[in-house]
Amino acid sequence: MEYSELTADYFSDFVNDRKQVCFDMVCAEDRGEYDERKAYCESEAVRQEYCTGRGNKLHRGFYSPGNFEEMYISNVSRWRLVKKPPENNRDYYIYHFDKDGNLLYTDEYSSFLSCFAGREYIVPIGDTRFGLCYNTAGGKPSLEYIFAEHYGEGLLRYIYMCGIIRIGKRVRRDMHYMYFFDYDEKGRVKAAVNLPNVFINRYDTEVFDYSYNEDGTLRGMYSRKYPGHLFPCKNKSAANTADAGKIASKLTKKLDEWTAEDIYALSLYIEDKGGKGVTVYFGYNRESDVSGDRWDYACQTHNEEELFTLYTKASDLRPVMRRIGKAVKELHEGGALTRKFGKEIPVIIHELEYCPYIAKINLEANGKELIPEEFIRLCNGV
Repeated sequence: MEYSELTADYFSDFVNDRKQVCFDMVCAEDRGEYDERKAYCESEAVRQEYCTGRGNKLHRGFYSPGNFEEMYISNVSRWRLVKKPPENNRDYYIYHFDKDGNLLYTDEYSSFLSCFAGREYIVPIGDTRFGLCYNTAGGKPSLEYIFAEHYGEGLLRYIYMCGIIRIGKRVRRDMHYMYFFDYDEKGRVKAAVNLPNVFINRYDTEVFDYSYNEDGTLRGMYSRKYPGHLFPCKNKSAANTADAGKIASKLTKKLDEWTAEDIYALSLYIEDKGGKGVTVYFGYNRESDVSGDRWDYACQTHNEEELFTLYTKASDLRPVMRRIGKAVKELHEGGALTRKFGKEIPVIIHELEYCPYIAKINLEANGKELIPEEFIRLCNGV
């Protein structure tokens, strides 16, 4: 089904159906049906991450699904991951994960109120992940809104936010926003549908067609209301930032699977598939496996696993390396390596051959203190 080709009548019925779903969830909450899920989330959380920033933020901050809203609205962002809660009384999120890397719930700290003002529990039901969002600023927590992200064949198909207002015994449900996504044969978003007036119960649509550069990065989107006019990526390229976050999340999940000891470096090997994309492999280097040059890929044990493929016809891999470099930087800043290994270790981004640009991208991603001089020499300098 292509959402971008549907009419207002379809969306009217769709929105009313989702409002009924939210009403049923409010009733279930009143009956205590989610108490067991909330207790499970709190008991199974074994790892935390932190996110902070300035200005307006997306719902759920860094782990907000999709990238449409931060391009569509100029003054919002997903903030950034940090190693610990900020100490200068800034707003921030705490993300709580289980042992498999699944997000269970979030806590939101308000610097204005000087307390944790919100908590969101993730409740998966079928192909939809609901977020039950509570106001925790004072007294008994109250369900304030419901966030939903729905997936089909592993791809995000729509998201919405429904506000909950109690008026006596009545429950008013206001749909704050709703976005839908269509995909191309490569699994990339090709069109997004916004219902700009859904809050006032009007179901006219605003459709945006996504446009990509040759290297596969998102260029921007065209509104069908203004043919020929490109709305460029905003907020330091929303697409690249979001992609880096997704890549960092994949790396973190893979780290949690490894049990090998004496690991001194991680490897991100980038292989050009000759016009059919670029495949990225993730592995590790162990002290006990060293044979020859400890930084040369040719001398390693090659235990890497395929992580993902980026579809690009460009022969220049530098844009891909920059995106991978951003993900590695996020990995360091989020504290995933320290939690896993007890210290920071380098994540080497490389091809089969080494060159000064590879040295440069690794210094930017890892920091000068983690990249040894032997590796710089292997790349023939910077």
